[in-house]
Amino acid sequence: MTTGKKSPNSRQSAISRLSSLWRPKKTEAGERRVRRYQLRITPNKVLLINARKFRTQSANRSKLLRQWVVPFGWFGVKELAVVYKKSSRRVTASPHLHYGRAITAAALIIGIAGAIFFGFNIHQPRALEPVTTNTHVIKQPVKDNSKILAKSMPVKLDIPAIGVDTSIVTLGLNADGSMQTPDNIYQVGWYKYSPTPGQLGPAVIAGHVDNYKGIGVFFRLRELQPNDVVEVTLANGSIAKFRVYKVEIYQKNGFPTNEVYGNINYAGIRLITCGGVFNHQTGDYESNIVAYGSLI
Repeated sequence: MTTGKKSPNSRQSAISRLSSLWRPKKTEAGERRVRRYQLRITPNKVLLINARKFRTQSANRSKLLRQWVVPFGWFGVKELAVVYKKSSRRVTASPHLHYGRAITAAALIIGIAGAIFFGFNIHQPRALEPVTTNTHVIKQPVKDNSKILAKSMPVKLDIPAIGVDTSIVTLGLNADGSMQTPDNIYQVGWYKYSPTPGQLGPAVIAGHVDNYKGIGVFFRLRELQPNDVVEVTLANGSIAKFRVYKVEIYQKNGFPTNEVYGNINYAGIRLITCGGVFNHQTGDYESNIVAYGSLI
């Protein structure tokens, strides 16, 4: 005889079936950098989502399962791969769960689309126009030996105009001969093969614009204006103060190495970061922003 009410066991069974619609799959050995999820759409169809902490080469994607691969930039995930396929295990679901599947699938699709859209727009600022000099820019500095400081390692950088207040690490060269970059996006690095700030020549300091964790220390570097002041605290306790006289943006394939790193007849500073258009295929910006300053 029935009473018209579901037993506690039947309710628990329904809850268990509903929770099984969306569940993370265990990561296989050798795929520690991939987190796999599955959403059951029908009793014999599932939507598989691979959240990868790396980006696959486009040439290799044809070797993978037929899937929709999109770049991603949040929570350490570099790309998502979505596959709609038959399940190896057929599940018999009661009719009242079909609405749950439809709602879950719709929410998932909207969430992925929104994350991709907003993630792209957060990570990629609007394209930067070349920064040009104008009539009130300070003239190119000339040699003045009275404005030369003794060699001393830089330990701290302050740029009040753009809210920078950070410590300085030391940078060398990578194996391919390129300059290293700081491991921490909130720190800057002084290139050890350039003069220390205040010595004769261009002291080179580099920092990140952003990454998947958020905005970096030099996110606002392009906003610097002529006459803005840059302060570098040295290990001997002195402070080297520089006045910005121009900010430029260069395509990386046309970077003016001699102008940035070459000898000059005054104590100068070069602040470098990435900028311009963000290339989602290479995972890098296409340009560099360089702010030039002279000791005051």
